[in-house]
Amino acid sequence: MKRLTSFLLSLLLLVTPLLFTACGTEETDSLASLLEKPEDYVSLPDFSEIRVAKADVEKDVNDYLDRLLADMTDEYFDLVEVPAQKGDKVNIFYEGRAKDPSVTLSEDSIAGMSNKNDAAGFDLVLGSGRFIPGFEDQLIGAKAGDHVAVDLSFPVDQGYEGSELAGLPVIFEVDVVSVKRLSVTEDAGVALSYTYQLPEGETLTEKMEEFIEAKTDYYSLSDTALPFDTYWTVADIKDALLGAPKYGEVSIPLTLSAESAAELGYDHALELTLLVTVESSVTTPKALTDELVKENSGGAYQTLSELRAYLTGRFEMDYAYTALTEAATYQEMPEKNKKALVNDYYTYYLESSAGVSTDMTDEERENALAAYEKTLSDEERTTMQTKAEEAAEEEYRGRILFAYLGKRLNVTLTEEEYQTELQKYFEEMFAQNYYYMVMAGITNAASLEAYYGKDYFWDQFLYDKIITEVATKVTFE
Repeated sequence: MKRLTSFLLSLLLLVTPLLFTACGTEETDSLASLLEKPEDYVSLPDFSEIRVAKADVEKDVNDYLDRLLADMTDEYFDLVEVPAQKGDKVNIFYEGRAKDPSVTLSEDSIAGMSNKNDAAGFDLVLGSGRFIPGFEDQLIGAKAGDHVAVDLSFPVDQGYEGSELAGLPVIFEVDVVSVKRLSVTEDAGVALSYTYQLPEGETLTEKMEEFIEAKTDYYSLSDTALPFDTYWTVADIKDALLGAPKYGEVSIPLTLSAESAAELGYDHALELTLLVTVESSVTTPKALTDELVKENSGGAYQTLSELRAYLTGRFEMDYAYTALTEAATYQEMPEKNKKALVNDYYTYYLESSAGVSTDMTDEERENALAAYEKTLSDEERTTMQTKAEEAAEEEYRGRILFAYLGKRLNVTLTEEEYQTELQKYFEEMFAQNYYYMVMAGITNAASLEAYYGKDYFWDQFLYDKIITEVATKVTFE
């Protein structure tokens, strides 16, 4: 159900895996013949010529750690009896079902779409992207005690490729237990948009128009001064902002003295209203400590330094691979392979939209696809075809580059290395997702492999090994 099911998984999946088609078996792989000589279809400059900004990596690591801290420190959220808005933390119970009552889902899918057996409910920060697209948006405006029927469809990508849930229209029955709001605190950093409102009937002078123009910037309330010009004291502004809701608007009445107003073209004092929109706030009274890291990673990371080193490595891999894809020169995919791969994807998207299940016979599947395709308009077929062509091109470039790098660097994965990585992956997932994994029947590395497929893990571990090697050869400056 969740795009990232835990703190740890969000770290494990930092670097987006390569796109490998779920449309066929190894024997019918549309690109297999090309992967034997990838150097014929892609070329790269020397690795030393590929440069990555180290500052970008450091910024992403720090931003990620800030988000982790905000997610861990629930005590900075206060219960509110108002409609939820973006940035609020809602505690929910949810249970999903197929919108079409005739659709039968597996027990694993049904279990994954419900937390009814979790006594504590689930804390979800709206706007965090933790759940599938559309879910969080439909909870904005809900209050504690509300019941919301969330109507959406599962994505066809984002890890759902080949799943019976891919593209499936569903309804989630959601009970909102509580709404909490992160408030501005004494040492918060806030991104503020602000402007000034004149009293009714006052004429706008040229200087006043320049003065009241909306501004946006990032400030720290622990600073000795705030840049709301020089006409008021810090206390005039800060006292009103403390306790203000994240993403909320605050109206602050202020007096512009006759002397100050004269500078703006008036001969009398003005009672202005300062309109401030608090766009974001980061509370920092509690630092990200070794204890927090160890506790929230299930012991996978013992210290903040260890976690930071891991994050740095993952982001370097991500940036290095992105730089490679931008520096690579690709040959046109041969028409025969392109046609086969596009057809694979078109069929895959058709199956996902038609709700074809894995327990159908070949004849039942073909009949279901034919019946569904007849319901499509020409525009819908064209859209699906275009989407299939784009996905095919993306997979071609990703896999060709992946094969080329492995060959150029002479990097391979042994069975022993694979088993070691699989066991490590299982232990880390199990420590963070015990309940969900047991419900799915995943209790050891072998059952984890059976659930997702060996090819999935083999490709990911080999990808990590190759990109780790690449990251040592590109230039971070």
